[in-house]
Amino acid sequence: MYGKKRPDLVLLNKQRRKYHKKYCPICHKEINYYNFYCKKHIYDTFKGKKRPEHSKRMMGNNNPAFIDGNGKFPYPLGFNKKLKLLIRKRDNYTCQRCGKEGTHVHHIDYTPSNIEKLNLIAVCDKCNKQVNFDRDYWYAYFTYIMGG
Repeated sequence: MYGKKRPDLVLLNKQRRKYHKKYCPICHKEINYYNFYCKKHIYDTFKGKKRPEHSKRMMGNNNPAFIDGNGKFPYPLGFNKKLKLLIRKRDNYTCQRCGKEGTHVHHIDYTPSNIEKLNLIAVCDKCNKQVNFDRDYWYAYFTYIMGG
């Protein structure tokens, strides 16, 4: 019976594939069996509700990247596009850690108010995220690279 359809199995499979109709609980429009809401309401219902308990747990002191609450202090006026471009040119537009394209300017001593040229270094996006953890190690590493 290779290659031939069995009518009894074809009918049985069609019956199994029939799903009950589902409707959106907000507008009562018929929707796909696997969805919970129609396309119009799916994003409205989950906006800000995906993991609220996780968001509360990770706020403030509980966040692993939190250091003394100094992250929101503004940078000085001298830390502008012109200075960042100067630092990137000095470092030849390359990341001083991995050698890729250096798009970010990083403070070696992690103080935004210190904008001396020896305290700034060009790093790529990936390295910029990595050097914000284990700050003592990276401070020593970049200080050694800059010859200070």
